[in-house]
Amino acid sequence: MLRSLQSLTPIRSGVLITLSALLMTYPLTRALTHPLMVAHSQVLAQGDSIATLPDSYYQLCSKPDPMNWQDGAGVCFNFNKTGQNIEGYYGYPNSDEFVCIRGTANANLIQGEGLALSWPGNVWYKIPDSELTWDAEGHLKILQGEIVRSEGKGEERMDWLRFHQVVLDVSNFYRYRLPKMTSPSKLCNWKTIR
Repeated sequence: MLRSLQSLTPIRSGVLITLSALLMTYPLTRALTHPLMVAHSQVLAQGDSIATLPDSYYQLCSKPDPMNWQDGAGVCFNFNKTGQNIEGYYGYPNSDEFVCIRGTANANLIQGEGLALSWPGNVWYKIPDSELTWDAEGHLKILQGEIVRSEGKGEERMDWLRFHQVVLDVSNFYRYRLPKMTSPSKLCNWKTIR
């Protein structure tokens, strides 16, 4: 066994010399754009939009992929796209702050309706009838809210809220290579408003 390892030493050192030579001659700009070096997120380019994306499951966030244990950075929109129909949720990763959204895409605007849950861990003290900007970043506008279902009483009360109009603008958001957040089908129960 020792003899076979000793015979590999010249091969190993030859490989290291070859790799070193390649790295020194390979231009840095090409190395940074090599497919193995490409970032895990990219900003939606000028002219690209949700409306033109192929049908699939996506995650867009206001900040680039942090490349760590977090599900995303900034505020994110996790959704399924079928034609111009969008169904997903918008909120802060690793939290219980989100609004379910379904509607249609026009460029990078999604217009439709919303659904949220008010519960002891995340109480909606005031349900907006007039336009309200939901997030600190100013991307989601909601209005015409109402309680469509309630369960429990007092501190254990849970209300399902429906917003008849929502407008979400995801211009300049980063598209993550793969969705990292929980699937919308696990968080958004649209049957509660039927």
